[in-house]
Amino acid sequence: MKKILFTYAIILSCIYSASAMKNPTRSVFTLLSNEKSFVIDLETFEGEEINYVSLEDKSGEIIFSDYIEPNKKIIKYVLDSFPADVYTVKLNGDYLIEDYTINITEESATLVGAKTYTSPIIKSHENKIVVENRNDSDTEIRLTIYSDDEIVYSFSESFEGSYRKVFNLKQLAKGNYRVSVNNDQFTKEVSISL
Repeated sequence: MKKILFTYAIILSCIYSASAMKNPTRSVFTLLSNEKSFVIDLETFEGEEINYVSLEDKSGEIIFSDYIEPNKKIIKYVLDSFPADVYTVKLNGDYLIEDYTINITEESATLVGAKTYTSPIIKSHENKIVVENRNDSDTEIRLTIYSDDEIVYSFSESFEGSYRKVFNLKQLAKGNYRVSVNNDQFTKEVSISL
């Protein structure tokens, strides 16, 4: 009988562990609805380092924030003290922001939506610049090229999802340039020589 109970406990443990496995696109955040809390699990996260968490109300005001120390792997935040309303949990890294919209009621908390924002990537090769980005919502990406702090080229375009564009720089004179690419959340700059 003990062996059967032990086997049953192992099976339940495996099923529970499998159901709690992370979604690879949003792997650090788990909302515990009945407990009115959420867990940030950085133990198995292989993506961008998350170093800051905040809770914002509907107006965008930060009502709670916490710096995540590099050695912390699993952190639980209890939401019992917050009144029933809709909030946004923001997880921030240097190159990644994840927003989780949650609805807190008297009895539970539910996930309403989630969005991921990433920093643009700039690659330069020969006389070309490649700009790549990925965001879950409509985002405007802007590229500006400077020579001695004077704008020599600018471009902007809206996108949603994955973005990749190649800019040919053959028309620019030889020299040193600063390339700035920004979206609604991040700015990235590189220096290039032609």
